[in-house]
Amino acid sequence: MEFEQKMISCLRRNLWQPQNREFTQELRLSDELPDIGTVLSARGQWVMRGKEWSGDSVGISGGVMVWVLYAPADGDGPRCVETWIPVQAKWPMSDSQREGTIRADWQLRNVEARCVSARKLMVRADLSLLAEALEPWDTEIYVPGEMDPDVQLLRNSYPAMLPKEAGEKNFQMEEEIELPEEAGRICALSVDCDLSEQKVLGDKAVFRGDALVHMLYEDSQGQLHTVDQSLPFSQFTELDNDYGKDASVCAMMAVTGLEPELTEGKMLLKCGLVAQYVVWEQELLELVEDAYSLSRQVTPMMDGAMLPMELDRCRNTLRCQVQLPVEARRVVDLWAGGEQPRVRRAGGLVELELTGHMGALYMDPEGQLRSCSGQWSHVWELPVSEDAAVLAQIVDMSTPEAKIGDDMTIEMDVTGQVLTVPQQRMPMVKGLELGEKTVPDGLRPSVILRKAGNATLWELAKASRSTVDAIRSANHLEQEPPEDRMLLIPVCG
Repeated sequence: MEFEQKMISCLRRNLWQPQNREFTQELRLSDELPDIGTVLSARGQWVMRGKEWSGDSVGISGGVMVWVLYAPADGDGPRCVETWIPVQAKWPMSDSQREGTIRADWQLRNVEARCVSARKLMVRADLSLLAEALEPWDTEIYVPGEMDPDVQLLRNSYPAMLPKEAGEKNFQMEEEIELPEEAGRICALSVDCDLSEQKVLGDKAVFRGDALVHMLYEDSQGQLHTVDQSLPFSQFTELDNDYGKDASVCAMMAVTGLEPELTEGKMLLKCGLVAQYVVWEQELLELVEDAYSLSRQVTPMMDGAMLPMELDRCRNTLRCQVQLPVEARRVVDLWAGGEQPRVRRAGGLVELELTGHMGALYMDPEGQLRSCSGQWSHVWELPVSEDAAVLAQIVDMSTPEAKIGDDMTIEMDVTGQVLTVPQQRMPMVKGLELGEKTVPDGLRPSVILRKAGNATLWELAKASRSTVDAIRSANHLEQEPPEDRMLLIPVCG
């Protein structure tokens, strides 16, 4: 007796893999700039240009906009030079059947510049990139048709949260940012996104949040200043399907373009953003996991369902700090970078190691401009089943804050997210082999008295040729009995 097939359409995650890469670029000074004395700081902004799915691999391209601040050899005020470091990264992929959707996340771990000569710098960008590849996938579960009334089925229902569709919403922001002092030069610029709301409304996904702009600039007198501005956005995109209230959406944000222009006490900013989203919806799966008959031999034909469902999603915010042994009179600017979490298993726990760096541009007690940086790390432990895979990422880092005393302490909040997904197939019956009906044993008792022990009601019923409903009714049970409970088990066949 073969069961009917029911198709489940969703997305399969073919790839989730971080990759740490270093990219370098040689930077020569233009003729009008003075020779390099000391490199003060190097700052960067990642810009994603494109993504490519090529059968057995996925690729991400873009680059890092870099600003290097240096003190000239002649003792004059600081100078800033800019460069672009192109970035291309690939991830090999196996078992890919067709093209799907790529989502990319990034963390700029660090940007460094070193003096090669008085007129040349070597700039290095250290990136922690994360690529996720999702492709359309159909899997099947088996549903029993009309059954012999003597056949008992063990049915279990699972509310499975499944990824249903993925896509992108690209949009542009053009804003004027007022500056307290008229700027003569941009010395660093970064844009981060804070999503305050992301939800599904029928056939639309809605995204609301702020683009957080931070700029270090030099005024007409050669003094350095910072400005922070939150630029709100509200966007929606049409979905392929209409979803109910149990659906949710989760997006990774990325910068796709950045064009700043200084003019008359303002910065005109053109910024391209993309929300790379996945829509999740809950689907109730009813699986038959075992079977027996009261009157004949039954052999279940077993199979397994492998579904890319979400078992659990959790976030944790950690306070991280770096102590730097420097004397500072005033902090000019702060920055921070991180790395996608490293995942280690330790017994019944999963350890997520989060690392990165924080840095400061500051004035020392003599009024000289200097910089310093240090490494931060934190370990986040959480219990995770051994048969579940862990997908982890950094989803937010707050603006760093500095405290000045005998030394300098820089602190910030780092928020990590963990998604757990199953690695093992869910057992299910796809059909039954039925033997001939047997003649009831006239000497078999009609009622059995026994202790429950550690057996479930299903196991007791199957072993005794009874039914779960009959045992519950005879013993007035609404749930599984305690191990020391004596039970009356009616024999039904």
